[in-house]
Amino acid sequence: MPTEEDVVSPVMVAAVVAYDPDYVVTLGVTYQTLERLQPGHIRETLEKSRIASEDFDRLGAELAERVVMFENLETARKLLVDQVGSYRLITPATGGRTPTEEITHERVRTIHESSDRGPLIGLRSVLATSDPSVFGVSEHLDGTLGVAATARIGLVNAPSQPGCELNGDEKSDVVRWLVRTPGSYPIAPPARILDTSRTLGATNGPSAWDMSVTELVNVSAGDTIRNNGLLVVGDSPEDFCLAMAWDRTYGAGLWIAEEWWAGGVSDTSATLLEGLHDLLKLDRRTDLQDWIVTSVSLDEERVADFRDAVVTSASQFSSSSDKGLSHADLSVCGLDVDLIFPNSGKYHFAVVDQYSKSTTMPVLVDSQGSVTLAAAPNPPLLLNNRLAEIREFSWHVDIDIAATLNPSCRYTPAESLLSRDEPSLHTWIRTGRRGLSYEAPSYGFVPAGAAPEDRLSRPKVRKPSLFAWAESKAAGNGYTVSSSGAGLHGELLSTMLGSREGIVDTMSGQMRATLRSFIADAKNARKEFSDGGGCIVRDSVFLTFREMTRRFPGETEELREILDEHLSKGLLRRGLVLGCALCNHVVFQPVDKLASINECPRCGNRNALQQPRWRIPHDEPEWFYDLHPTAVLLMRQNGDIPMLLSKHLRSRTSRQFAYVDTSEFELKKAGKSIAELDLLALSEGDVFVAEVKISNDIDSKSNRLRTARKKVLLAEIFDASQIILATTQRRWGEASVAAMNTALRELNQRRYRNVQLRLITGLGTEHVEDQFYRDCAI
Repeated sequence: MPTEEDVVSPVMVAAVVAYDPDYVVTLGVTYQTLERLQPGHIRETLEKSRIASEDFDRLGAELAERVVMFENLETARKLLVDQVGSYRLITPATGGRTPTEEITHERVRTIHESSDRGPLIGLRSVLATSDPSVFGVSEHLDGTLGVAATARIGLVNAPSQPGCELNGDEKSDVVRWLVRTPGSYPIAPPARILDTSRTLGATNGPSAWDMSVTELVNVSAGDTIRNNGLLVVGDSPEDFCLAMAWDRTYGAGLWIAEEWWAGGVSDTSATLLEGLHDLLKLDRRTDLQDWIVTSVSLDEERVADFRDAVVTSASQFSSSSDKGLSHADLSVCGLDVDLIFPNSGKYHFAVVDQYSKSTTMPVLVDSQGSVTLAAAPNPPLLLNNRLAEIREFSWHVDIDIAATLNPSCRYTPAESLLSRDEPSLHTWIRTGRRGLSYEAPSYGFVPAGAAPEDRLSRPKVRKPSLFAWAESKAAGNGYTVSSSGAGLHGELLSTMLGSREGIVDTMSGQMRATLRSFIADAKNARKEFSDGGGCIVRDSVFLTFREMTRRFPGETEELREILDEHLSKGLLRRGLVLGCALCNHVVFQPVDKLASINECPRCGNRNALQQPRWRIPHDEPEWFYDLHPTAVLLMRQNGDIPMLLSKHLRSRTSRQFAYVDTSEFELKKAGKSIAELDLLALSEGDVFVAEVKISNDIDSKSNRLRTARKKVLLAEIFDASQIILATTQRRWGEASVAAMNTALRELNQRRYRNVQLRLITGLGTEHVEDQFYRDCAI
């Protein structure tokens, strides 16, 4: 990842976050490497240090093996670490430091060409004497073609001084090979660019890249069929790295150096445009993927010019029946579409025949919904003999517990990912792309001569619920979280109905209007219930079946089934409204307590179950229904409004079981409430924080910006990718959107990852509008 001074391009940070690295390291370059690329560099360094000339040879030999230190690289690395979920452990400081200080421990911070220990090993460690001859790009091939070719097949020998000159035809051959992606037109690399110092014969053996992934297979998590292909145009390091990151993550990234095109006047321009034209045409014909073109260094107009050149280019395989390409076949980022890094469809490497295995294990589920393994998993033995023979070989274990979701590509404190009786110092563990990842070796006490399985970690992992995850994220930032009043009511009802989904479906589905009738105010309700369909007793509303039928939008039989289910779970009670013959006190008597003689709870009078006690109707009494007081309190606090948003967000999730959210909670510091969060949601790996209103304003004029900044604080603490403003009204007030925009721009200016503002209106109606507000991005 390139850096200028200590700054990394925001789009590159987004690419790194999507890739979800295990480690973030600086690449150390030795003085010897610089000497190969820039002869005389060591002597120049010694001269600047005023070293006596007679000591040049001795000190030069010592200096050659040293790694050049660049302070700006470490600064940029730390900034990246703060954005991703790489392996790290944060512990309280000791040794006289203040109690509030913390120390961040990382598995590895830097690597260089002579590194031979740690989790990352070099190609030389992988090669065996029995391996066939490995080919790679010539170490003398420089320039953009050398960089692109090396990214494709790798280097065997370290880069050296330029010396591999290519003529126009040879350059065109290389470009033709580069744009023919392996999945489309697999052809051998041109022999002219290969390392000639090795006895190669044919190039049907493994490349250096192939050997670096020996005995591994590229597998995907989620559907990769509709992954977009990405063309990145430009000569900057960021352009190259964006294309490479996309290719490694999603499988279809191509870097196009601008000098290969040069506005159509370079030696390779015709070959490049023709190859890309045919690539797009093939993917359109087979409906494999859509392609997008972008650039980090070039403006949108220049990128659009390149798109036009590709679309209108000639085709090597054209025929009279072929349809030409259009702008729709190659979208321009910023003009036609936004560059989005999806959470699904990512590729990763796994050991051949040792991936996608499932087993049954006992688990413990706590009151918050967090799931912990009740027993240690099987030791993650490496069964591949070829890999097991490699010295210092390191591997990782991905483990997931079905039907539980965690935010991916975000740091989660290690102690919250392990059972409480599991020492966090014994296992390097983190939140991975899907589930949890940990290093296979155990870092606890391992006695000498221990069996291979006893040298491996077998942690009882824990997948925290979304609320427990929020607790750990808040604690890491010096805050606490606790359920609000409406949040507690929502949790109680979730338990009553069996799940969070149960109460959300109830409060936002067909029964919504009927249930809201139980909180009607006394003045209006008496008019509505003049026909005896309902009654009010000390602010409590009771409804008859015929009244609920009138308010229910579906069929009577469907209502009957729903009521029976809610009666069995305790959300509703059936009974009679009876008055006392002595003190006239009126109460609701549930059917479970109803008898021929009923005692008045106020005066103790024993009342016979006769017509004067129920008054209306004059024949037989009519059943009334009572809503559980927790549900009444929830709706009076508008705690059911966020559930309308929950239902909407779940409906927008493309994959089943890829959405989860929490009840309302408060963010506190030192016991003082700082902000309230109406809804924290996790949808297909993305975290949303939401403010939900029945008005179209987030607060009064004097408090708007302050409230907006509180929502931004919540987004920052919980690594949210979106802040959602949702309302039951038809539109949001412009002043509220402007305040939110101002607060978000302040946040996006001081952090790498942009948080998007999403506006949702018309909740609870048939016309819900959902759109992104674009002005807050930096």
